[in-house]
Amino acid sequence: MTERLAGKTALVTGAAQGIGKAIAARLAADGATVIVGDINAEGAGAAAAAIGGKARAIAADISDPASVKALFAEIQALTGGIDILVNNASIVPFVAWDDVDLDHWRKIIDVNLTGTFIVSRAGTDQMRAAGKAGRVISIASNTFFAGTPNMAAYV
Repeated sequence: MTERLAGKTALVTGAAQGIGKAIAARLAADGATVIVGDINAEGAGAAAAAIGGKARAIAADISDPASVKALFAEIQALTGGIDILVNNASIVPFVAWDDVDLDHWRKIIDVNLTGTFIVSRAGTDQMRAAGKAGRVISIASNTFFAGTPNMAAYV
């Protein structure tokens, strides 16, 4: 454990489990106050509790601009704003291409692409308003290299 991120606030989206939770735990271990952001409020709370320290859970739907606005307002009130944003949230549809309907497709795009845009804009707006030269990190997948069955709508 180091303190190289002491005094910094990091938001990690999709942090209730998996890679996002691991990223949040590492940032916390390096001294950051970590916001565990996830649509799953219960999972985010459990992840924040497991991470400990200065980890806080805030539920948000990144595909909903109003939810993202509320997320950043709460972060502002709690910590004064973010220094680090990790766009990690995504939905992964393990479904045959022939079974992907337009509503399913739109949900994938709304979360994986539009949600990342909405959060990135809100995050950079918050950093700029505070005069911070923060960092935005967007996690991507290498799934498209593998040709994984039932993943066509994801890649």
